[in-house]
Amino acid sequence: MIKKYGLWYAVKYYWILQFLALALVFWLACPFLTNAFMKAMKISHGSVFYWPYKILVPVALIVAWFLTVIFITRSARYRYLTAGRSFLKDIGKYKRTYRELVEYFSDADPYKMD
Repeated sequence: MIKKYGLWYAVKYYWILQFLALALVFWLACPFLTNAFMKAMKISHGSVFYWPYKILVPVALIVAWFLTVIFITRSARYRYLTAGRSFLKDIGKYKRTYRELVEYFSDADPYKMD
């Protein structure tokens, strides 16, 4: 993709700038979300659960960010490899793995799949 269209096209196509902005928002919101979570759970600074939960919130945000990036990037890559097909629709309809769907729809007739 980069050789054919250039780096800037790939950055826009895979939403790299939006993912960086989301990471920045999560990073800036992390202390606020941690404090709000601690207040909601009524965990004080002297509690045994304070430090595990203080680490859990940033880890949960990192996991949420990675899952978002992987899910959206995989769908975009599938759309690129299969000439515009939707990964969610195809996986729901044909019940096949990502690799099988990419191999099939890269050069086959979609109406002849079981």
